[in-house]
Amino acid sequence: MSDATAESGEADAPGDRDGLLAALDRRVAAFRADDRRRRIALVVALVAGVGVAWLHWLGLVFAGALVGLTRRSLPRALAAGVAVGVIVLATFVLLSPAMGAGELLALGQPAYVAVGSALALPLLGSLTRGVV
Repeated sequence: MSDATAESGEADAPGDRDGLLAALDRRVAAFRADDRRRRIALVVALVAGVGVAWLHWLGLVFAGALVGLTRRSLPRALAAGVAVGVIVLATFVLLSPAMGAGELLALGQPAYVAVGSALALPLLGSLTRGVV
């Protein structure tokens, strides 16, 4: 009889997980449907992501993921990821005390890496929306 109890306990576990995932999916869908909450979350995600990106380059992926999760569809999440990259790049150029945009581009390969990573890494992070 203990075998039957163990089997029924194992059978219930996947159903419980499906119920939890379904409930989470409903909550996320309701969140994305509310424009006001979604816009507030977008601003908070942008500020938090840029703050983390200021500390470490992996923050660019984190920023893209946070912003992408607030969007309703994958194409919009990808566009938001590119927008985050542009904002981070503009912030970097504007707050750089030593050089302007022209001087940054004159550096050559290091500038290409900076611009490429500023645009590509948030885009990579925003692909999280395709999973969730």
